[in-house]
Amino acid sequence: RLTNSTGTLGFDKVGTGTLTLSGNSSIGGTFSLDGGGIVANHPNAAGGSTATLAVNAGTMTLGTSLNVGYLNGNGGTISGTGVNTVTVNYGGSTSTVLANGSGTGDVFLAAGSLRYNVAEQYTGGTRLASGTSLFFGNNGNVGGTVTASNSTLVSLITANNPSSTVGAAMTTPPGALVTFFGGVQANTFSGAFNGAADSTNVFTGTFSVSATEGFSNY
Repeated sequence: RLTNSTGTLGFDKVGTGTLTLSGNSSIGGTFSLDGGGIVANHPNAAGGSTATLAVNAGTMTLGTSLNVGYLNGNGGTISGTGVNTVTVNYGGSTSTVLANGSGTGDVFLAAGSLRYNVAEQYTGGTRLASGTSLFFGNNGNVGGTVTASNSTLVSLITANNPSSTVGAAMTTPPGALVTFFGGVQANTFSGAFNGAADSTNVFTGTFSVSATEGFSNY
């Protein structure tokens, strides 16, 4: 178990071995993986809702759902072994691959803005709380379904190189208003847009929609 005392604690795993963490940790600094592996067997194993998780190399294997403050990182993989949820409490910007592993994972953005800079590989879906923003930069992509809430933003950032193509289906719940933004026409939403009769999608900026299914239930 890792906890702050009078200061702000950080943690950095290096080397080629694998470390198993099963305690309820609470730190205010950055929890980093820079080599080898970590097995996380507690939802707060990576520092809890106040910590910044930065997987830069190696693999973090989730034996349970995971709770973090910010999701950052420049590489490596986060991979699950069951039906696990990664809850991101404040946002972040990550180039870490989130993958299903032997399970099916999903991501819940509870607050703030989250940016994906690589093609994420989990298929359990992405849920956005009210007022949050999901950005796609560089090679950012995600599959499955992005389920938005009222006053959320899904954005293909201006003039990515290469341009973004996001394959997830986009679901706008009944009564919700969701804004979709694109910076250039080459940025593309290639999944279907799903909603209800009282769902509202606001398209702003410049981008392309290429889904053969088009719009359903509107």
